[in-house]
Amino acid sequence: MLKTALQLYTVRNLPNGPETHFACAAEAGYTGVELLGDHGLESEAMSELLEKYGLEPTSSHVALDELESIFDEFVVHLCHLLDLAKFACYLLPLVALVQERLSQVWEFSYQL
Repeated sequence: MLKTALQLYTVRNLPNGPETHFACAAEAGYTGVELLGDHGLESEAMSELLEKYGLEPTSSHVALDELESIFDEFVVHLCHLLDLAKFACYLLPLVALVQERLSQVWEFSYQL
């Protein structure tokens, strides 16, 4: 059976925050979601919402400045807790910076 995932970025403007976003995805029949960073939630709260709505994280959509400021918590803690192997970083301004960050991410992922 084909699994589908909703990019939560597409519902980011719905009122009432992250729980509404997760509920919307589940009610629409999605089995997975691409997270939007950490949604302002602690890792445990994120995990609880995913479980509550029967959703599986497929990846996460992360801004470069956010990734740089929360790299350790996001990559180490959230990705590990949710068994999340992928994230997308958008609006990358410099190729050199991208290459440096990607090499760090790949080095880290091989260490897990």
